[in-house]
Amino acid sequence: MRLTVKPLKQKDAGRGLAAVDRAAMDELELDNGDYILLKGKGGGRAVARVWPGYPEDTGSGIVRIDGRLRQEADVGIDDTIEIEKADVEPATSITVALPQNLRIRGNIGPHIRNKLSGQAITQGQTVPFSLGLGPISNVGGQKIPLKIAETNPTGTVVVTDQTEIEVSEKPAEQIVGDQATADDRETPSVTYEDIGGLDGELEQVREMIELPMRHPELFQQLGIEPPKGVLLHGPPGTGKTLMARAVANEIDAYFTTISGPEIMSKFYGESEEQLREIFDEARRTPPPSSSSTR
Repeated sequence: MRLTVKPLKQKDAGRGLAAVDRAAMDELELDNGDYILLKGKGGGRAVARVWPGYPEDTGSGIVRIDGRLRQEADVGIDDTIEIEKADVEPATSITVALPQNLRIRGNIGPHIRNKLSGQAITQGQTVPFSLGLGPISNVGGQKIPLKIAETNPTGTVVVTDQTEIEVSEKPAEQIVGDQATADDRETPSVTYEDIGGLDGELEQVREMIELPMRHPELFQQLGIEPPKGVLLHGPPGTGKTLMARAVANEIDAYFTTISGPEIMSKFYGESEEQLREIFDEARRTPPPSSSSTR
């Protein structure tokens, strides 16, 4: 069955859930807690746990997944994705790797198990992990990338209360098998679900930036020129840069932050030279290796 992809609500993001239209759940004979395989157009695949769709989505033929699952399935918002029921084995043990610049004392295996409990994971996958405690730790706070170094059995498995968690001595950067591309481009790890309270503004930015980048043929058929840029203005801390990072992440675009005071110089021509170096670096950055149209 093919469904339309929509973003997951912020409170449910980061838990490996797929909110499936309830009518589609009945047709596929899915129950709450089952696992489904999400297959995108470009060959991307992701496994998610079924969550009953929101009441307002009933009969609309949509599936809501967060940014991480959209990246793994290689799809964007409003794309169509194929879903089917998946049989996933429980994990006997998994080995995880932490970032090189992170040092934690003590045994955090039980904490990782509790955070990942019920999620479907695969060797080589990177999952966001929050070190916070409490029921709202998944909603706010900074998350670190946790690399799945090894699983037993192999393949896609589910973390349970009986799963043994081991922390690898090697840092995550040295673990082979990451799904990221081999280029030096750093894509911001911010998704639309990380932005709260700016639904109206985010919808306008998506229409003016994401739509022309992902579907330029629409503007060609209509015979109109897409917007050449967007100006976001407001006090510091209102989410301007965060929104720009999220859009760049969703469309696999190069992103760099230019601070005005940092490039301004009292010497003639020096500011122009710094800007030229920034733009040259952007041109040298290789395009994403993905075969999708994102």
